[in-house]
Amino acid sequence: MELLRTRLFRNPRAALGAIILFTVVVRLGFCLVVYPALSDVPSVQGHDRYDNIARNLLHGSGYALDPAGPPTIKRLPLYPILLYVIYAAVGEHFWAVQLAQVCLAAVTAWLIFLIGRTLFSDIVGLLAAAVFSVHPHLVHYTARPYTETLYVFLICLLAYLLLDIPGPAPRKSGLIAGAVFGLTLLTKGVAIGLPAFFFLGCLLDPSHRRSLSPLARYLFFFLIGTAIIVSPWAYRNYLLTGRAILTSTWEGAPLYHGLYVSSHLGDGRTPGALDRAASLERQQFVGEQLGRNQNPVDEYRADRLAYTVAFKKILGSPSKAAMLFLRNLFLVWFLTRTTFFLYLGLIVHLSLLGLSLYGLAWMVRHDRGGLGKVWAIGSLIIYFNVIYAIAYPFVRYILPVVPLVTVLAAFGLAKILGLEGPSRSIQPESGTNAPSAGLIPRLRGKWLASGSGQPGATKTSHMCPS
Repeated sequence: MELLRTRLFRNPRAALGAIILFTVVVRLGFCLVVYPALSDVPSVQGHDRYDNIARNLLHGSGYALDPAGPPTIKRLPLYPILLYVIYAAVGEHFWAVQLAQVCLAAVTAWLIFLIGRTLFSDIVGLLAAAVFSVHPHLVHYTARPYTETLYVFLICLLAYLLLDIPGPAPRKSGLIAGAVFGLTLLTKGVAIGLPAFFFLGCLLDPSHRRSLSPLARYLFFFLIGTAIIVSPWAYRNYLLTGRAILTSTWEGAPLYHGLYVSSHLGDGRTPGALDRAASLERQQFVGEQLGRNQNPVDEYRADRLAYTVAFKKILGSPSKAAMLFLRNLFLVWFLTRTTFFLYLGLIVHLSLLGLSLYGLAWMVRHDRGGLGKVWAIGSLIIYFNVIYAIAYPFVRYILPVVPLVTVLAAFGLAKILGLEGPSRSIQPESGTNAPSAGLIPRLRGKWLASGSGQPGATKTSHMCPS
């Protein structure tokens, strides 16, 4: 183990380059060889019609699900716009989309390394990036026309930006992080409540309570950055519906389907069959009460109706809903439509969660004051876990924070194998909590320092210094 640690520290930049290259090779191999062989399997070929919107935009039919259909507010715009840009540049070739998603995955591996390195060490960053490179679910979604690859990248970028707040320039840092958060909202709207959860958690750190002004400035500009990105889409939705809709509607499907699937697990049907049954039931009662959806206003009304029915079921039996929620906190890590991926998720994610808990337990015993520094990634993991335990316990939806779990798991594994030195927060090094030089210098410094052969050559202040 000491030999492995020495070799990794000798040239972590080369090790990271090899991991990024491996990330690309694994995903290209899956896209070119494995995915085409699964072309007859509906569960891996379906999509949420983002591709349809992109092609309609390309052919002048507008932001619509169907070529001759009305505009839609059911799908958020960032991923369809990305597809549109790719098709406009190289033609309507899905291989180009897959190639773009492979490149996004490669950059994500680098971000995961930076997060692990900032929080712990080079070795933790390398281990986390290596796990990401072969994670089966993440590899799988690289080949499919879903938002997951883009969303995972944005969540990891947001987590990295939140590692060091308020930083030396709260206005600039807040605007940048807020803009990235706005992009996540235009990909999937589920994270809309994250700022309240994250910043309230930051107040548990005494250093922030002693001086609220920098954190308040950061939050103010964070919200401005978010508003700048989201406002054009919200304004478009207001023109179409007369309602303030910041994200999308989805016609109430997430909560309604999740409640249906959770309530009927164990009755002999697969999760995929339950999801289809939920869709049919929802469409039937919405159609009976509202008729056929013909415009964005109808989509909004269908959304409100489905959510109203779902909430009535929850409030009608709160004890049952509470039991389902507690069970779903666990199910969300492995429940999926196919038996193979269900057991695969169970094995992979239980292993990662177990290693993460070991790493956190080590910090409780030896570095309790340093626990606050993992809040940037811990808040995202907790938030997504709770939200989807309420909405829809499905492994696809927890994937955006799985790379962050790999960072904690890598720390636990490094401790078990004896590869990890003392936690950075307890290393007696002067200047550990000095202000960082900003985003671009930090990125450049971390990349260059990773080739220096010195563990922890570049330091940044943590979000919640001990």
